[in-house]
Amino acid sequence: MSCSAENTVREEISMLEEPRDWLPLMLPGTDGVSIKVYRMDKVTHRAVVKVRFDRGTSMLRQVYHCYAVAYTVSGRWTCNQRSFDRGDIAYGVFGDSSTPSGEKDTEIMIVLDSPTGQYIDNVMPDGSVLHLGERWLEALEGVGLLEYRRLDQMSLVDKLPDTRNVA
Repeated sequence: MSCSAENTVREEISMLEEPRDWLPLMLPGTDGVSIKVYRMDKVTHRAVVKVRFDRGTSMLRQVYHCYAVAYTVSGRWTCNQRSFDRGDIAYGVFGDSSTPSGEKDTEIMIVLDSPTGQYIDNVMPDGSVLHLGERWLEALEGVGLLEYRRLDQMSLVDKLPDTRNVA
């Protein structure tokens, strides 16, 4: 296939191996939630992660500064009064707000796309925000449990006084 300069297409297929260890989140409001960061591509601002909710786990309210496509690998979870079972896909856009929770032990594969490198604001009970951005995701990419436990996660998130406008 030949392409003119205006129609150049970059094709690349990569295999992302599953990180060995589940990393239990150690941020306020994340008890019972673990993560595996497969890839944080700083060129495309795309992150590929898998999240695990223990049965009955509920996260803080989140505001998205990205597009999120979440495929339910196993279990059942809810988001904004909608339930998602194995095989279901949730699609979120810039500015969406949700409070995800796991009804059963649940695994979700998520792709986050953000042109700005900003991803998710976790809204704390006092209205302040912990922003989970590129720096946090990059630090967790492919990390094993021993190395992870040495990380100071709070130094990798942005602490904001309140929610902000979506970029």
